[in-house]
Amino acid sequence: MCDNNNPKVVLSIKKTVAGLQWKKARKREIEVVVAFCEEATVINTLEGSVRCEPGDAILYGVHGERWPVTRGLFEKLYEPVFPVKIGENGLYRRLSHEVNAAKLTLQCTIPLPDNRGDLGGNAGDWLVKQQDDSYGIVAGDIFARTYEIIE
Repeated sequence: MCDNNNPKVVLSIKKTVAGLQWKKARKREIEVVVAFCEEATVINTLEGSVRCEPGDAILYGVHGERWPVTRGLFEKLYEPVFPVKIGENGLYRRLSHEVNAAKLTLQCTIPLPDNRGDLGGNAGDWLVKQQDDSYGIVAGDIFARTYEIIE
């Protein structure tokens, strides 16, 4: 749930997830173009502005959207597509893995850890909880193309 009276209020994850109906989902294996961040910057994603640190991966979607992923998480979830080597800019494949996902029923904003920024979501978007307990928000149409509900 999110704050229905003031949807711009940033809520804690604990308050945001209260009352949501979670489902198991699987991220499909997809290929994305990746560039590694060389200096601290802010990336404007579809869900909000997110701080990107040197070494973080910047991923580019098929519609020009982009988003940063911390280096540690990126190396767990992606593999380079030959002839690219890990850590080089180029094409990477997202490894299939399970997540917990809940469809948002209201507009909300959630904080990212380490003051990296806030992510905003609308009713119909999905809140995704990764295996490392990190969260992301995925637009409904992108979720439908890149995830499958398995439970």
